[in-house]
Amino acid sequence: MSGVKERCVWGGGNMRIISTVVISLFAVLFMTAAVQAADGEYILGPGDVVEVMVWKEENLTRDVLIRPDGMFSFPLIGEVQAVGRTIAEVQAEMQERMEEYVLEARIAVMLKEMNSRSIFIVGKVVKPGGFPMYRNIRVMEAIALAGGLTPYADDDILVVRESQSGQTVMPFDYSDVASGKNLEQNIVLSPGDTIIVR
Repeated sequence: MSGVKERCVWGGGNMRIISTVVISLFAVLFMTAAVQAADGEYILGPGDVVEVMVWKEENLTRDVLIRPDGMFSFPLIGEVQAVGRTIAEVQAEMQERMEEYVLEARIAVMLKEMNSRSIFIVGKVVKPGGFPMYRNIRVMEAIALAGGLTPYADDDILVVRESQSGQTVMPFDYSDVASGKNLEQNIVLSPGDTIIVR
């Protein structure tokens, strides 16, 4: 009987690991699709890095950092407003302005580093760290992006959100949400949110 009990306990632990792996795989697939769908629609923010390529003008091709004032500098055309605009909008403006200086100018702008919209996951997850938000994601998806919970993680998780009035701490029960209960806890995350897995 003791052998049967041990196998049952082991199997229950495996179910949690399997469910975490399955959720992780779905999150990766959805995130990949979101990157493709969001091309040209992402709203740029301070700290983002874009790569600007000028056809046949390799000396002008470079990575540029969007400053806290929302601008970046580029040779010949000077200051470019980026914050609050899409990549396509920035590219169109640069194309028009560059045509005054470069014959048959062809410009391509691509997002290289997404630093303005990130969340952070710390504690007992497989891959703690910062993760860019390509789209709106919820707590369960974010945990999956971090590889899921480690075997000794506590189900009681905290979501910490910074605001002008201070920090707000929101509880999240992993087991409840995974079993379809109290789904209101599975909130949409905001840039800068930190998930603490104890």
